[in-house]
Amino acid sequence: FYFLANPIAYHGEKSVFDEVFKLDYTSIPDVFPISQEDRSEMFGELITLMCIDGKCTREEVAFFKYVSKKLGLSSDRVDAMFYNFVQSVDDFGEITKHSLISSYNRYR
Repeated sequence: FYFLANPIAYHGEKSVFDEVFKLDYTSIPDVFPISQEDRSEMFGELITLMCIDGKCTREEVAFFKYVSKKLGLSSDRVDAMFYNFVQSVDDFGEITKHSLISSYNRYR
């Protein structure tokens, strides 16, 4: 079954993904976009990725804060952008919006 679910990643007993996800992302050299437009786009994509499943985990919020700091964004600005994004997504019901904001506040 594992092979059928992961045919590209399967190499004997281990998956390539098993090794990739063991990496500590803080040990990887930072490479960030230079232009403000590119930084804003990257930040928006990161918020989308973090919220797409309707939940924010501790790890997602930690990574989000880490990247925002590297992008030179203040905590207040980052928080405001997150809240504005969540409130602006029509596909999120009120319960999902409340859940996202609650978990974000808990882990930030």
